[in-house]
Amino acid sequence: MNTREMIREFSLAFGRPVNDSVVRLTVAERELLGKLILEECLEYVTKGLGLRVTFGGMLGLDHTMLDTVSCELNEGQMYDPVESADGLGDLNVSVHFNSLWHGFDIDAVTAEIHRSNMSKLDEAGNPIVNQCVMCAGTLDDGFDGHVCELIDPTKPAGKILKGPNYSPPDIAKVLGLGILVGYDFKNGFDTPESKEK
Repeated sequence: MNTREMIREFSLAFGRPVNDSVVRLTVAERELLGKLILEECLEYVTKGLGLRVTFGGMLGLDHTMLDTVSCELNEGQMYDPVESADGLGDLNVSVHFNSLWHGFDIDAVTAEIHRSNMSKLDEAGNPIVNQCVMCAGTLDDGFDGHVCELIDPTKPAGKILKGPNYSPPDIAKVLGLGILVGYDFKNGFDTPESKEK
């Protein structure tokens, strides 16, 4: 049994939604699914990686929220491979659980993201890693904390950057959203629930 089949079995046994096509979620459903993912993610980071997570300022609705998040060594907390494996396993379960509730084929979505990620390679087929330009150091080189200029200072050191042949994932096509009535590509589903908050 693969992960999707195991989580389908769990969801059916516990009376949770299992959808084979994209559905509209209520505000309450979206809040629950968001909390489930955040809880598992934070447990992995804090218990498994032994890091303290802090949030500064207001979290935005877009990627600007990442600028307010900090992960730092939590004194007295060690890296725990058992907790890390458990946390990643729980995250994997939560992702599949959420995707079944949404009606997403998460394996097809993952395959499309993988296709897109592989298009990030440069012309010679090499990855472009955000690293120090002046010292050509990377995180693996034992980066000693000295200041240097990154290729893209808006991204963290060690992040893989997009190459010249990058092609974004076409998730809407994978989900078949082009044929759904009531789906707006800019605003998502136009439902009364979405206007409540």
